[in-house]
Amino acid sequence: MAAAINSITPHLLTLKAPAPLRALQGWLCWRLETHAGEVKARKIPYYFNGSRRFGVQGAERDRSQLTTFDMAKKAAAQRGFDGVGLALMPEFGITALDFDDCVTSAGLSQEVEAMLAGTYAEYSPSGKGVRAFVLGDLGNKKSFANAEQYGFETFHDKGFVTFTGVMLDITELTGSENSVSPPSESVLALCTKRFNSAGTSDYTAEQEPILGLTEEQINQCLHVLSPDLPHDEWLHIGMGLHHETNGDGFDLWNDWSALGIGYPGREVLESRWLSFGQSEVRPVTARSLVRKANEHGAGLLIDIAAPSEFSVIPEPTGGYFNIRSAADFVHHVKPITWLIKGVLPKATMGVLYGESGSGKSFVAFDISAALGRGIDWNNRRGRQARVLYVVAEGVAGFNSRIRAYCHQTGCSPKDLCIDVISDVVPNLSEPGSITNLLSDIRTAGPYDLIVMDTFAQVTPGANENSGEDMGKALSYCKKISHVSGAMVLLVHHSGKDASKGARGWSGIKAAMDVELEVTRYENDRCLTVTKLKDGQGEGDQYGFNLHTVVLGQDDDGDDITSCIVGYCEAKALKKPQKPKRLGELEMMVLSATHELCGADVASKVPYMSLRDAAINQLIVEPGSRDQRASRISRAVESLIKKGLLLKGNDDDGDYLQIPAD
Repeated sequence: MAAAINSITPHLLTLKAPAPLRALQGWLCWRLETHAGEVKARKIPYYFNGSRRFGVQGAERDRSQLTTFDMAKKAAAQRGFDGVGLALMPEFGITALDFDDCVTSAGLSQEVEAMLAGTYAEYSPSGKGVRAFVLGDLGNKKSFANAEQYGFETFHDKGFVTFTGVMLDITELTGSENSVSPPSESVLALCTKRFNSAGTSDYTAEQEPILGLTEEQINQCLHVLSPDLPHDEWLHIGMGLHHETNGDGFDLWNDWSALGIGYPGREVLESRWLSFGQSEVRPVTARSLVRKANEHGAGLLIDIAAPSEFSVIPEPTGGYFNIRSAADFVHHVKPITWLIKGVLPKATMGVLYGESGSGKSFVAFDISAALGRGIDWNNRRGRQARVLYVVAEGVAGFNSRIRAYCHQTGCSPKDLCIDVISDVVPNLSEPGSITNLLSDIRTAGPYDLIVMDTFAQVTPGANENSGEDMGKALSYCKKISHVSGAMVLLVHHSGKDASKGARGWSGIKAAMDVELEVTRYENDRCLTVTKLKDGQGEGDQYGFNLHTVVLGQDDDGDDITSCIVGYCEAKALKKPQKPKRLGELEMMVLSATHELCGADVASKVPYMSLRDAAINQLIVEPGSRDQRASRISRAVESLIKKGLLLKGNDDDGDYLQIPAD
């Protein structure tokens, strides 16, 4: 007798399925029913209109009553069914894997968990089994569970499988919530062991003809597709290009992939490319590329009808993480190279930091200019390099810095080989901004060094003390380096206690290949290599001073000045003392000064303007004496003593400045 029908099961509306399965016209509903003489309830399939499923699977009548995932779960919720399921059809090119009794009191079988990493997998309704979906035809076969082994069954074009949406931890950890990937080698091995067959493995590449696409048509397809597709879809694009070009189209795949933030680097792609076409199973062809591109509006009028190319496709040698032997690793990994020998390696990422007023931005530009000109820096051998300098603050000051350098050295700005970003600066916390930056770099580059000055200004709104926020920004820096081939150098501030290193999250130093600290005591300055991976030079110090250069006069006849770096012997500088905590009024005055400076942090702020701005933020209690002016005066004097403000006088009266950095 059938179980009682529930009036509604609204929890089914919250179900989520991976994108490759959602739109398939093969979804239905099911209900647990117990029949006479049977102890165990059966999962009986129903169509979304409420009628019971019967007849021949895949027949015209059957197909006409199957629906999409969203329609099926809505119908199941409204009609009180126990769940939804997917009826497998051969044209889907998908096999469902069913593991019975693989979850015990000790947890999920580690063997099952490991073989399903990288594709969508979930727990069964009972919680004792696991369901997974992979690309290809592994047949319709079954191996029963016994005391020594779990049960294993495959569904390719018969039957239906229930769907719970309760993902395995490994699915979430590998980012496979929306991936239906080729079966792993261990799944194929299990098929061979249990069924003496790994599915349709008698297909060869020669049996799949090429489409004859021109390079223009291929680029037309790639232009509408994101290079940050899910891993399996991105991999199929490469496989299709390999088949279509007979192995000669690597640059097409690499150039397109390099536009994405997930680009793993040319060497990884070359390893993948060489593995394509080595299997005897049916290959992925350019039909998958054209089909995907047309879904995104490419509009290619090409006949792509062919047997499904989604058969068993083994992962390339090395897998997703490119596992390789030590011998292969040594052969492909290049020894350390230098931009400035012993100081700045041609690595992935570095940081140059110091206190406000230490001169860190001046020395960062000086290093960039030496590289651009191909000259030595501070008696250290340098190489010719192209530099992209992101001026995220102090644009006017940077303009003067270039003019002062060229004036002093007798070179032209054209000789510097430095490109500048200043109008719209990238946001290292936003994927869209990173994508735009990478696109611009590919157009204007290539570059050897990309300077971000300052790190705080290219991570607006991010919490500098948050491992999550900073980790995300640093991850994007690494992607920028991998795509562009350039080293990313972050110009950053010291923390409140300069002896503890760069400001913010402690993991910043650990993520760097090189760390350079700029310190100052009175007029003496020093750059110290405080961290250097895989290279000699850690602990070395390089002395420098800042020399004023007069660039001209303004409308009032006052000198327009900037500074250049002059090298000198490194001196033993006094260690910076831990700064005193700023009071509330001091912080308010300092903030008001920054606001009045605007974009030009080096501008002069009339003392009376600052005083009036600060006074307006203070409240005088009724009946009390107005002491706001004297309180602000004391706060300004305190900030001057701490080196956080500079005081001067000109024809317009007293003024304040933020120390040059």
